[in-house]
Amino acid sequence: MTGGKSNQKSGITANMEDYLECIYELALEQGHEEVRVTDIARKMHVSRPSVVGMIKHLVEHRLVRHEHYGGVRLT
Repeated sequence: MTGGKSNQKSGITANMEDYLECIYELALEQGHEEVRVTDIARKMHVSRPSVVGMIKHLVEHRLVRHEHYGGVRLT
């Protein structure tokens, strides 16, 4: 890791890891794989548009699946 900001091999940043961890924890808490953007925003104390932006980024890295207006699930 360089400067604690990202994993050079995977390109995953600490912020991305935080979102992935949040999605994982919510899935465990709720008892199903798919979690809502609203729930992620609430747990992370960020806006829904911020979550949507990060989800798009995570989808590009093939780390999550997200259907338009649907839930988010880890790959």
